[in-house]
Amino acid sequence: MAENVPIGGTPPTPIEQEKSSFLDTVASPFGIITLFVLLLIFSIAAYFLARNPTMLQKITGSLTVAPTVTPIPTPRYSKPLPAGKQIYKISHGSGVKGPKLQEVTIEPLTPAVGETQTVTATIKHESPVTEASLILESDTQTNTFPLKLISGTTTDGTWQGSWQMPEAYLYNYFLKFSLKSATGDYNDGLKLR
Repeated sequence: MAENVPIGGTPPTPIEQEKSSFLDTVASPFGIITLFVLLLIFSIAAYFLARNPTMLQKITGSLTVAPTVTPIPTPRYSKPLPAGKQIYKISHGSGVKGPKLQEVTIEPLTPAVGETQTVTATIKHESPVTEASLILESDTQTNTFPLKLISGTTTDGTWQGSWQMPEAYLYNYFLKFSLKSATGDYNDGLKLR
């Protein structure tokens, strides 16, 4: 017992001896390895619990449910269009084959659903136009309407068609002309929205 007595001091109490032996055990290689293994087990458990919250709920018996977030749709922009009768002059490059639109008149450009719309088109081509129609693409529908020759000839004439606007055209509004002749076809038009 004399070896545990500090020089010039009193012998250690039993509590001090227990503290000393605990620290000696923790500081030993066995104690360090044990602490490392425990730390590793807790780290792995925390990792898996963080990745799977339902497992934590099962373990703790918690019935708390995370709130559901309802997404708010991003508003779509609807390009403004002029009202009333609109006239468009059309030009074409040398690579365009088939009948060529020269001028398109739309009256009115922005009809209400169910309102009558009339499209008049001046069409030229070296060979006769055999068929002319307009394909109206709106928000959820595609409708085809025939165009009839109202003046001129099939090589240089004015074609027209009328219909009731079938549905809204807030986001998609495409007036596509389908023009056919013996020497080529034309399928394009005015993308308004």
